[in-house]
Amino acid sequence: MKQVSFALLVITLLISCGADDGSGEPECATGAAETCMLINGTAGVRQCVSEQWSPCLPILCVAGEQGPCSSDCGGEGLRLCSSEGIWDTCVVDEQCNGGDDDCDGLVDEGADGNPLVLGCNCGMSVGVRLCVGGFFQGCSAGDAGTPESCNDLDDDCDGLTDEECDTDKDGFCNSAMEVLPAGAAVCPAGTGDCDDHADYVHPGATEVCNGFDDDCDGVKDDVGEETCGLGDCTHASPLCDDGKPASCDPFLGQQQEVQDGKDNDNDKLIDAMDPECTGPCDNSEASLILDIPGVNMDPCKQDCYWDQNSGNGNDKCDWTHKCDPENPGGNLKPKCVYDPTYKKCPTSQDAQCLKFCLPL
Repeated sequence: MKQVSFALLVITLLISCGADDGSGEPECATGAAETCMLINGTAGVRQCVSEQWSPCLPILCVAGEQGPCSSDCGGEGLRLCSSEGIWDTCVVDEQCNGGDDDCDGLVDEGADGNPLVLGCNCGMSVGVRLCVGGFFQGCSAGDAGTPESCNDLDDDCDGLTDEECDTDKDGFCNSAMEVLPAGAAVCPAGTGDCDDHADYVHPGATEVCNGFDDDCDGVKDDVGEETCGLGDCTHASPLCDDGKPASCDPFLGQQQEVQDGKDNDNDKLIDAMDPECTGPCDNSEASLILDIPGVNMDPCKQDCYWDQNSGNGNDKCDWTHKCDPENPGGNLKPKCVYDPTYKKCPTSQDAQCLKFCLPL
């Protein structure tokens, strides 16, 4: 391989400008080097070129140091600093890149002059990859159609081992990849990574409300729930809805208060204790909340089944306090006012009532 020394070129030019003492006698052995003293009193170095000492030059590098360099053909290599502090010649190795890196007139050749080769393992088979057109080709051994698995082998013969096993480098292997005992080192934290392109997604990760399954448990956004509401409106609600934080609505499920022993409208007042309640003890529907479920919107039908034909229309419906199985308000003092002489407890309503009224 061709070796180039920039320091040697500089020294040669300096000698041609008068470093010779004029005697014509050899001053030194070509290639020798020795320390010398610069004009400013600091240590320098001179080298013997064509049996003549070069001028004293500053020390260029630290002995044993390596540095990058380039050949005349553009190839990249390394050069070593000599014990005298002078850069040695640039050593360039041929690369598989379609160029003549070492300036010997050949492209992509090995030490024997033949194309460069690279050893490879394809599965359990050993082969070589030949440099053609500036690129190493596929491995000469094995089956390139074999799917890659996590086993410390290059199963698909592409020159890469266990690729796609842990792409995001979080220590968890891709859940879509087969992991064999020999490949355990590539995923020391385990398997089951449901998104191998995000290092914050893996089994055991903290689930957050973002529309993704961060902890790979098969459920996205399972960040918990909270309970709110009172009485029959008590319910649990998730803290995340479609990837966005959510809160519990305490009035979800609110209905018109009726005398059934329950807090239907979630205001902590039950039946006759609630001024909004409609029932046998309530001959006025003025307190109805008309924008929630459970209300007959026809003003002439809002007293259906509850009172003794009061309200805005005569519905011919019969009901008394005694007929209510929950006996709403029966324990209140004063008790609900109703006609104590009205003993009728119909098992069925009048036909006009049934035709006129619809269940709330």
